[in-house]
This record gives sequence, C-alpha cells and structure tokens, in this order.
Amino acid sequence: MFDLSRAEPGNISYNFYEDKGSENSFLFFEEWESQQAIDFHFQTPYFKEFMVKFPNMIVGEPQITIYEIKDVKVF
Repeated sequence: MFDLSRAEPGNISYNFYEDKGSENSFLFFEEWESQQAIDFHFQTPYFKEFMVKFPNMIVGEPQITIYEIKDVKVF
C-alpha cells in the first residue's frame, strides 16, 4: 500500500512512524497537494481494503486529522 499511495497523483509524502515514547502507538503522516488528491486516495481499492482490515489492527477508534496549510515560510 505504501508504494501505491506514494505513486498517486498529488502525493507529496506518505510515511508510517512508531512512537518510541508510547508503547503500541503509531502515526501515519501523509502530505497531499489538495483535498481532491486525498479524496482520490480514499477511493482506491487498496485503501478501501486496508480500511476494512484496520479496525482489527487497533484498539479504540482511529483519529484522522487533516490540516490545511495556507502558507509556508522557510527561514
């Protein structure tokens, strides 16, 4: 799924991290060019298949947070 997601139009980055300070805590960190790119990603067969399996991989409810960046300044 990672390679397929990274190859999608509009994908900037797609990564998975383990929180070493919190046992069994993980983070998907993704960057997309637009909401349309995210919507496309959510409709892919491999994402839909992953979401069917995902609830059995975790305890509790997943938290999805989407941030919209209006401006970036590099110093």
